Amino acid sequence: DDDDDNLKTSTSSTTDDTINDLTTTTTTTTTKNPNHVKTAPYIDYVVDSYRSLTFLMSLWIFYLITLLLFSNIVGRVEREAYCDTPTFSCNLVRDLITWITIAILLSVGGLVIIVPISIANDSSKKSPYIVTFSFVLLALYTFIPYKYIMKYRTHIPHDAPGGGNSTELKRFIQSDFALVITTIFLAFGCIMLFMMAILFVITFVPYEFVANHHPTTWTFWDMLLPSHFTSTANVKLAGTHKVNELLQNAIQMHQLPPDDDTHEHDGSIDDDDDDDESAAAVVHDRRQPVNAIQNFVLNGEHEEQCGGFIWTWKRIFTKELTRKDGIWLHSRLAIGQMGQIISLGLYVTLLSWLAHSLAEDARNARARIIADWRLPDDWESWALNIVPTPSMIYSAFIPGAVIAFISGILLISVYVPSTVSTVLKLRCGLIQTLKNDNFNSYRSSADSTFYNIGGMIYALLGSFVLMFVLFAGLIFLFVWPVTAHFMMLVLSWCLGLCITIGIKTVMLMFCRANFQSAFFRKNPRSANYSALAMECWNIGLGGGVMIGRLTQFLFASAFWIGRIDVQFLDENVSLFGYSFDYTPINYRKEILVHEAHR
Repeated sequence: DDDDDNLKTSTSSTTDDTINDLTTTTTTTTTKNPNHVKTAPYIDYVVDSYRSLTFLMSLWIFYLITLLLFSNIVGRVEREAYCDTPTFSCNLVRDLITWITIAILLSVGGLVIIVPISIANDSSKKSPYIVTFSFVLLALYTFIPYKYIMKYRTHIPHDAPGGGNSTELKRFIQSDFALVITTIFLAFGCIMLFMMAILFVITFVPYEFVANHHPTTWTFWDMLLPSHFTSTANVKLAGTHKVNELLQNAIQMHQLPPDDDTHEHDGSIDDDDDDDESAAAVVHDRRQPVNAIQNFVLNGEHEEQCGGFIWTWKRIFTKELTRKDGIWLHSRLAIGQMGQIISLGLYVTLLSWLAHSLAEDARNARARIIADWRLPDDWESWALNIVPTPSMIYSAFIPGAVIAFISGILLISVYVPSTVSTVLKLRCGLIQTLKNDNFNSYRSSADSTFYNIGGMIYALLGSFVLMFVLFAGLIFLFVWPVTAHFMMLVLSWCLGLCITIGIKTVMLMFCRANFQSAFFRKNPRSANYSALAMECWNIGLGGGVMIGRLTQFLFASAFWIGRIDVQFLDENVSLFGYSFDYTPINYRKEILVHEAHR
């Protein structure tokens, strides 16, 4: 008993000390001032703490157009300043200085243009003075360069000595391409100024008024709330939805099967039952242990295909992707997609201009050959066969451009479903993280996500060019008189080989149906004879394997080079420790970083 008293006394003393320590710790924690970390939320593309995604995308479009315009101007100025003689050393120094200048222009220009304008897009501050500051800077960035470029264009040749010969910079400023880019630059600047005026008006509308008068359906009120707030609220709704589904599944697993003799719908006792003994029997039956394992086996498996192309876009338009699945599409993906759309339109426009220019040059060249009376007839015929007609150029360019354009549309449209699919696979464990030997490569250098926007745009360019070259070049070889006969021989050889392979496939299906059964043979002797005949025959048909693999890898690489969201080469494909496909790793880092911050 004395030991028990001592134990109780010791326990009580220890408990009192612990309570005193906890009280002291709690008091110290509550009185400690919180640490505020400055994050520049208006350019925080990890947390996406901006006010308007539309404003952010428009700002980046404005920056890309500014980049396209001034990089052409600066590049031509550097060429004129550093290359007086066409030597290799001169060209090397010129190009090096040009690339360094462009790098400084891009970095400093991004900080000077994007940062002060993005301040107005801060979701944590509502100040009309900040919006006014960004508005004035945006107006200066838009109208002053436009004024000087148009003034320079109007006064060419500037009364220069030597008859006013145009330099490379002057030729660019006088070109229609420069005029179009400058006009688009002005138009987007005005659009940005209009959006800035809307943000200025929004600063006077309090959040409480919007929340109290917000309707159930989407209206103009949604534009008054920062997209960061609404997206965060939708993700929390997804968490509530998932918890409710877990509870509902638990209830279904632990409920008794329906019994028509004791209850009608949910097993509750009938209010009109006056027989106490019957009611007691019902209660006793409902308290019997439930076989949850049996319910799980019978009713636990419910599968749904998710993460597909149609599934993803449907849930985006119905807003279920964020409200039920809790998937937040990061801002770099939206910016990269918009850059891809603009770039694809620019690529098609440049391709149309190139086709028209080549067709005009070919027409003029053929006209000069015909007009030159000094050429003998056989030389004239040979020269006309070498120079293609405009119809040959258009017949190759148009189908090639259409196929490349369709390929570009497919590439752009699969990025969002692919990202959603990757997120779902990471969450359910189909893509391993901590148990993956290569996961450390994702955790290291997480800041390399800045490669993704430029990678998306230029990867699309590479795929577009390769698709166009493959299809347009193949068609041109068939219509060009110099190679038309050879290509017809190649086509006849390929068709004959494909027909023979088709006959072999039919015979192989017959042999499999009669001589084979899964891994075993129903008729071993006949199966051995047929296998030996097919094996000998396949030695002659090996060209089909060569053509098939060459065609598959060529066109697959032409398409998948435009995708940085998935790996085309496996992680184990390496040479002396160097993995060739590093770009998709940076894209997956972006997904993991956003998932970690949600």
